[in-house]
Amino acid sequence: MTVGATIEVDRRALITDHQGLVRAIAHKISRKLPRNLEVDDLIAYGMVGLVEASQRFDPNGGARFSSYSYYRIQGAIYDGLRKFGWLNRSEYAHVRAERGASDYLTYEADRHSSVGGEDKRSLNEQVKSSADVIANLVTVFVTSLEGIEGFEPSHEGGKEIHNQAEKRQMVGIVREVLDTMKEQDRAIILGFYFADKTLKELGDEMGISKSWMSRKHAQAIGKLREMLEIRLNDTTLVIGSR
Repeated sequence: MTVGATIEVDRRALITDHQGLVRAIAHKISRKLPRNLEVDDLIAYGMVGLVEASQRFDPNGGARFSSYSYYRIQGAIYDGLRKFGWLNRSEYAHVRAERGASDYLTYEADRHSSVGGEDKRSLNEQVKSSADVIANLVTVFVTSLEGIEGFEPSHEGGKEIHNQAEKRQMVGIVREVLDTMKEQDRAIILGFYFADKTLKELGDEMGISKSWMSRKHAQAIGKLREMLEIRLNDTTLVIGSR
C-alpha cells in the first residue's frame, strides 16, 4: 500500500466478523445481572452497537475495529437494559456507572483514533494522561453512587460500615459540588446520572449531535473531578492523584 493511500473497509464484513465479540461482551455483562435476564436479549442490544460502530468506523484513523467497537457494543447493551426497564433502580444504579464509564471510554477511544500514527507524547505526558482517565472514571462511579435513591450505609461488619460511611460522605460532597457547576455541565451530569437519559437524548434536547455530546460529557466529568479535588483538598485520594 502506498503512503497516504485511503484504506477501504467492507462494513458488512465488519458486522459478520465481530458477532462473536458481541456475544462475548453480552455474556460478560450477564454475569453481573439477575439470572432472569436472557443473554439473547443482551446480544440483540449489542448488535445495535455493532452496526452503529461499523457505520462510524474510520479505518484510516489507525485503530482496530474490535477496539473501536467494544465500548459502543457495551454501551448499547446498557442502553437497552435501561430503555426496556429490565432492572430495578438499585440494580440499574450499578449499570448506570458502567454505562457512564463506557461512554467516557468511547470518547477517549475516538479522540486517540482521530489523531492516528505514533504517540509522540513523552512518557510523563502519557502517564499523566492515563492517571487523568482513571481519575475521571472514578468520578463517574462516585457520581453514579450519588444517583442511587435512598442510599444508606450497611450495618453489617465494622469494615463495611467504615467503607459505606466514606461512600456516604462522598455522596454528600458530590451533591454540594454539583450545585456550583455551570448550568450546561450540571444539566449533562444530572440528565445522564440522575434522570437516566442517554447522551443521544441529551444531545437532542440541547440541539447538538451525539458525538459532540460525548465530548461535552467527558469535559463535564473532568470539570467535576477537578472541583472535587479542590473540595476534598487531598490529592492522596484516588480521584485526581497527580
